[in-house]
This record gives sequence, C-alpha cells and structure tokens, in this order.
Amino acid sequence: MQLRTVLVSALAAALAAAGCSRVPPNAASEGQKALRAGDYERAIVLLRAAGRAHPKEAAVFYNLGTANFRANHDRAAEEAFDRAVELSRDTDDWAPLVARAETRRRRGDLDGAVNDYQAALGKANRVAGLVAGLAACEMDRGNSGTALALLEEALTTDPGDPVALYNAGVLRASGRLSGRSASEEHTAAARLLQSFLLSPRARAFEPQRADAIRRLGELADRRPPELQERIDRLLMEAARAQSPAFAYDKARQAYDLDRSNSAALARMERFARRKGDTRLANGIAECGRFLFPGDKRFE
Repeated sequence: MQLRTVLVSALAAALAAAGCSRVPPNAASEGQKALRAGDYERAIVLLRAAGRAHPKEAAVFYNLGTANFRANHDRAAEEAFDRAVELSRDTDDWAPLVARAETRRRRGDLDGAVNDYQAALGKANRVAGLVAGLAACEMDRGNSGTALALLEEALTTDPGDPVALYNAGVLRASGRLSGRSASEEHTAAARLLQSFLLSPRARAFEPQRADAIRRLGELADRRPPELQERIDRLLMEAARAQSPAFAYDKARQAYDLDRSNSAALARMERFARRKGDTRLANGIAECGRFLFPGDKRFE
C-alpha cells in the first residue's frame, strides 16, 4: 500500500510538471480503468489531466467527480460534478445532477441535493430510482410524510426498485410516521426490507443489505404486543393441526404478518417437509440462512 502511494504521488508530480502538452494520450480511458479497479487516487490524477486536455468533455469530469466521491474528497467531487452539470446542461443526461445531489447530501447540503434531484427529474420524467433518491433527501430533512408519498410513487412506477424498497422499509421501521397503526407499519417495514434483500437488483447495495438484515433483527425484538398475539394464535393453530398442509398455511400466514419472524419461517420449513415438499423446504431454509444469519434452525 505504501509503495502504491509513492508511485501515485510521483505520477501526480510528473503530470503537473509536464503540463497539458504532456498529458498521457490515454489519460481518460486509463483513469476510467483505475476508477473501475478501485484505485481512486490514481484515477483522480489521470482524470484531472484528461480534464485539462479535454475541458469540454462532460464524461471526464463526471468520472473525476466519481473518483473523488469514492475517495471521500467531497469538495473536489462537487467541483468536478459542477463542471459535468454545466457541460451537460442542454442534454438529457441527468447522471451528473444525481451525482452532485448525493455529494451535497453527504456534505449536509440537503436543499442543494433536493434542487439537483428535482432538476434531474425534469430530464428523466419521474424515473423511480430518482424519485426514491429525492425521498431520501426529504427523509434527511425530517419530512417523513413527503418522503413516504414519494416512495409510494416510486414503487407504483417500479415495484422492484431497490432504492425505493430499502428507503421505504427504513422509513416505515423508523416510527416517525404519525397517526399510523404500529402493527401495520411493522408488517409493512419487514415486508419491504425482505423484498429489498431478496431482490437480485439489490446486489450492488452491499452496505444497505447488511443494514437491512440488522434492521430485520431489530424489528423482531420490538414487535408490537397485539401483532405478537395474532402471530401466536396462528402458530398454535399450526401446532395443533393434523394436516401438514393446513399447518404450513397457518405458519405462512404468521410469517406474512411479520417477515422479521424467523420462528414462523422455521415452522414453514418444518411443515413443508412434513407434507413432502422437499424443494419448497430447502428453498425456505436457504432464505432463512440469508435473512437470519446465525439462526441454527436453518442450518
């Protein structure tokens, strides 16, 4: 790691001394490769040089901003995104606006972030992921009702949008929505977080996936008493049933009331095996291992 830092510094010094006339001929493409490889400091050096050589290429400044953002150089990232936004102003490219919005959001400039998302939506015609991003800014500003309305709009447009699923699950689990049934919000939160976790489109959101699993565990620990009573009644009916198929259906109903309920999911697996549906039982066990890591009932 130390050697790479020395090499990057030496490259930066060489580029600065050489000036624009000595910019590496493939600085933009090499910078993009470094960005994809996670070598953000080298990407910054190369893309900064490419920006000097090609000051009207929006893509270069977008990539430079991305490299700085991922390296946690937020002010430098915003400056690069400023240039990318300016260069793409008369196009339908909304990506620089969203990138700058997320940079401003991380810096705490929520009004600026909201303005950028609204400008991006003016170009993108209410794309679900952008509506969900705007909702996240409203959540940060404490506007929970506005955020929920935006998230519901996003999920109506695209029920599988991972940003909307995650943010809606977090918001409903937060307890910040006044005038709503605690049991209904609990059920909705767990279902949204589970849907996010099981979505193939969520694989690119690893930190959020880990957080969603943590939040499911927290939901299980603070289940409203009236919801717990309904679940207990269903599981007692399942335990007394003579028919494995009937028992499975009752356990499934209990799980549908609270997708953070690993006990009900484990009962579903057991009754699926009793009724001879090995494939279903194995699928439930696999789901349980993923959603509830460390739960020995799914080993």
